[in-house]
Amino acid sequence: MSVAEPAPAASPPSAASPRAARRLHPWTEQPFFHARFAAGAVETRGTPHCLLGRVASVRADGERDGVFAEWTWDGAALTLRNDRYGFFPLFYAVRGGEIWVSPSIHRLVAEGAPAALDHAALAVFLRMGGFVGEDTPFAAVRHLPPRATCTWRAGRLEVRGEYLIARPQPLRLDAAMDAYAELFRDAMRRIDVDPERTLLPLTGGRDSRHILLELCASGRAPRGCVTDRPFPPKADDDVEVAALLAGTLGLPHLVLEQPASRFAAEREKNELTHLCTVEHAWALPLARYLEGRGLTIHDGIAGDTLSQSQFLNPQRLAWFDAGDFDALAEDLLGSDGYLPALLPPALHAALARPVGLARLRQELERHAHAPNPVGSFRFYNRTRRTISLAPHAILAQVARVETPFLDRELFDFLSSLPGALLVDGRFHTDTIARAYPAHAHVPYEVKHRRAERTGAVHFLRLGAEAAVAALRRPRGELLRRAPLVARLARAAARPGLHADVASLAHLAAYLLQLETLAHVGSARG
Repeated sequence: MSVAEPAPAASPPSAASPRAARRLHPWTEQPFFHARFAAGAVETRGTPHCLLGRVASVRADGERDGVFAEWTWDGAALTLRNDRYGFFPLFYAVRGGEIWVSPSIHRLVAEGAPAALDHAALAVFLRMGGFVGEDTPFAAVRHLPPRATCTWRAGRLEVRGEYLIARPQPLRLDAAMDAYAELFRDAMRRIDVDPERTLLPLTGGRDSRHILLELCASGRAPRGCVTDRPFPPKADDDVEVAALLAGTLGLPHLVLEQPASRFAAEREKNELTHLCTVEHAWALPLARYLEGRGLTIHDGIAGDTLSQSQFLNPQRLAWFDAGDFDALAEDLLGSDGYLPALLPPALHAALARPVGLARLRQELERHAHAPNPVGSFRFYNRTRRTISLAPHAILAQVARVETPFLDRELFDFLSSLPGALLVDGRFHTDTIARAYPAHAHVPYEVKHRRAERTGAVHFLRLGAEAAVAALRRPRGELLRRAPLVARLARAAARPGLHADVASLAHLAAYLLQLETLAHVGSARG
């Protein structure tokens, strides 16, 4: 397929526009608050009130919709709150009579928060690729739970939150698809759209397509679409399919190239996402493009998770139905991969597979009674804790981000559908085709397809930069340097192992940065 010509750059807002200066903020510029209760008095420093993200609307009952988190210090009590899904990253730590709060884990540790590692959390993260529940790399540092209202007073913290588990709503398939299409239209109508200020990140998948087709159907087509070219070895399906769809709709399509240094992008992304994911370096070119333009983007987060997930299959549903959480945890945790070779023996023992299985089982049990327990687990863990970091930790710094699939009524409906209705993996695809039949012929990307040429130079550079970064400080507590360098060299030299270069380099970047941050905490004492 041919790729459409890039759209002309958007005209930047005037210098007087408050959005013109929006840029990506390093962790050193992130806000924080610290309070210490001792001898009957409280000492504080930092920002006493901070609202992060965006409150989209306030309902009649006082509940706020949107994706946001905030803290408020009134002189006697510190209150932490967030949105009903807990998607905006906000972290806190408690030790004795002290509390720290910030959207940045790096800032918490720099300001004195305890930095001992959470072995159970890392045992899951290093195998599955994401944290679950409220876990972070550090035992004392926690993510705010969904729908939280937490209060710290006189040195004591009360944490309250709620995971929304819907009641099942059995429907015939055609009725469910019609309801989905109509509720999505309603969700999009509730969003104030300025087409000239709207740029749509478009992939080859369903979520962004559903948004684009509804924008066009409602007469609010965006000024254009944009797609990040993937890093090798992933094929260009996203670019090709997005260009085809945009061309069918008569919209400009811009393709953003990835930076030359993938390793540098990994390191920057790890700071922006608070060491909570090994993904999302792809989002940096989009963030750079959006800086200072005053644009709105629509993000399709949670669409497929709630309505058509490859993660959902009959066996996982059967394990949930049987309460066999051990089998589920074993299936989901993933393999040890390079961990036995790259982690020091004592650390690998502390992060042993049974430790991760036990932690994962705890989180799975929380979702046992959901109508679609697989989807509920996926939504509150991977979608909330990993996927959400791209739009809300990175892109929301430089653009207004709309998330229509998190609309309250739409979410409540989709989360009430039984897993059996969705398990064939067709529900979202068929809903889109039913609602927008004129565009049903446009194909979707082929998931996990690799390019015919894997980019030998790209992987040689990535491997070399990861090796140099590791050897720059030859000793450390979290990563064995010599085995890493040997495996990088072997994988870079063999085209069939190029994907392993990326996995090794991402792991190395993560562990090196975690090692540095943990060292900052331990050196401070």
